[in-house]
Formats: sequence, C-alpha cells, structure tokens
Amino acid sequence: MKERILQFFKSDRTYKTAVNLYQEFGKRLSVKKQINMQSESDYLKGTLFDELRELADLSQKDLSLILQAPVVKIEKNQSTPAAPKPASKRKAAKSSKKEMGRSKTKNPEGEAAKKELGKEKTKKPAGEPAKK
Repeated sequence: MKERILQFFKSDRTYKTAVNLYQEFGKRLSVKKQINMQSESDYLKGTLFDELRELADLSQKDLSLILQAPVVKIEKNQSTPAAPKPASKRKAAKSSKKEMGRSKTKNPEGEAAKKELGKEKTKKPAGEPAKK
C-alpha cells in the first residue's frame, strides 16, 4: 500500500488515480462519500492528497519535497522512468505543419477568397423587395 501511494506521488498525481487509491485503501467513509458526490476541485484534490499522505505515513515535509520534484512518467511495460523526448522531434513537427499550409504567414489568395465569400453571403435573393 505504502509503495503504491509513494509511486503515485512520484509519477502520476492525477485526481482519478488518487480517487482509485483512496477507494481501495482509505478508511474514512465521509471522504469516500465526498469524492463520490462532488466533482473534482482543488480542495478535494488537496484533501485526497492529505488522506493518502496519512495512509502512507508521510510527514507534511516529506510530501512537499516529493511534490516539488517533477513528475516522472513510467510506462506500463517498463520499471524505469521514461527519458524525455529530444527537442529535434519537436522542431520536425513544427516544420511539417508549415509544409501542410498551416504557417503563420498570410496567404493573399486565401484572403481574397474570404472576401469574395463574404460578399456572396450579404447579397439578397432576387425575389425579395429591398427595404426602405
């Protein structure tokens, strides 16, 4: 139990996982009722973290030190933390968006087409009389 809660604080920290852990290990029915009746909020997430901290026999200081560290993502098939993605893939993704026509520069042909489309929408049908 303690290992799973510590692993949660080090790697996941999502509200849904906190709820699942407390439903499995928690003893206070009032907290269980509260998490079932109310939607996610900062207050409720803090309450869950505090209750899980008590279940894992962690002090406030120990928990704050764990929470200050960045979240370490662990894949299901690996027991070691995953390495961060290299920056080169991000740059490649940005350049591919530009190739697909999503660049931030304006397209003069596209602007003209938008203006023509706007004019067509404002024209009145031929059968209706003009308002005076």
